[in-house]
Amino acid sequence: MTGVQTCALPIYPVRIPIDMGLIGQRVPVIRARDAAAFAAVRGVEDLRRFTACQGAQWPDFDVLAASGLPQVTNVYFDQLYAMLRAGRCDYFARGLAEVAEEYEAYGGSDLLVFDKLVIAYPMPVYFYVAPGMDNLARRLEEGLRHMLANGELRHMLSTHPSTRGAFPLERFNDATIIRLPNPNLPPATPLSDSSLWLMVGKPGNGPS
Repeated sequence: MTGVQTCALPIYPVRIPIDMGLIGQRVPVIRARDAAAFAAVRGVEDLRRFTACQGAQWPDFDVLAASGLPQVTNVYFDQLYAMLRAGRCDYFARGLAEVAEEYEAYGGSDLLVFDKLVIAYPMPVYFYVAPGMDNLARRLEEGLRHMLANGELRHMLSTHPSTRGAFPLERFNDATIIRLPNPNLPPATPLSDSSLWLMVGKPGNGPS
C-alpha cells in the first residue's frame, strides 16, 4: 500500500498555554483615516459597527462571530490587507507578536497599527501527547510550571524572535481592551488560573 496513513487515536493536551495566551491578544490594523472612529470604540457594541477582515476557516472567525462581530473572509492572507485598503472591511486584528513584522511587509502610510485598542480572547496553544505517554505529559507540565514560577517562560517569550514583538506589554495599560469569550474551548480550559496567562491591560484582568 502506498500513500500517507493517518492515525485515528486521540491525542491529549498539556493544559498550560506555551505562549501564555499571547496569540489571542490582538491589535487592529486599520485605514489611517479611520483612527478617530476607532478611538471612539469602548466596547463590543461599538466594534459591531465595523467589519473585520478574517482568514477563512481561521478559529478566530468563530470567536468574533459568537460576539456578533461582522466579518468578511479570504483564503489568501495578502488579500486581507488588500481588502482592508479597498474598504471591503474595516480592520484586521493581528497578534501582538506578529503585527510589526507584517506591517513592514504589507503596511504603508495609508494603514495604521491602532494600538490604543486590543481585542483579546483566550486561545491557548498546547503541547499534545499521544495516548499512553503519561510520563511525558507529567514531565512537560512540571517543566512548564517550573518555568512559570521562576519567570523563565515569560522571559523566553519576551526575548524569542517569534514573540518578543509583543513586549513590553505595559504599553497597552491605557488601551481599551475588548475581551471576547471563546465558545470553542472545552470546560477543562484553565481560564481561572491567572498565572498561566499574559493578559494586556491593567493588572487583575484575566481571560474571559
